[in-house]
Amino acid sequence: MFNSELQLQALISYLGQTRNQGKDAVSEAIRLWKAHDILRKHAQEQENIILDSSVSDYHLCDVELHLAEAKKALSSAESRVHASVSALGVQERTKLEKLLGSPFIAARMNA
Repeated sequence: MFNSELQLQALISYLGQTRNQGKDAVSEAIRLWKAHDILRKHAQEQENIILDSSVSDYHLCDVELHLAEAKKALSSAESRVHASVSALGVQERTKLEKLLGSPFIAARMNA
């Protein structure tokens, strides 16, 4: 039935997966999306400070440093979100899209 020991091991490891792995993966993807949104807002706030003409030069330099760090963290978060969503199956992606569009979940995440 199985051509090799590797195929048998792959099947055994697949069957050993827990029933909640999909649910956990969706929860992790939602958490990563929330972290991404927070970092995006932080970077936007830093950019708004830079655009403000009343900011002192010292504060402007400090904000530029923080903006560079925020953009680096945002880029990392974007890649983690992309990897997390890419790892989801079709059913989990559908669940994720429904949950991200849910006003109840959005209100709970923003609390």
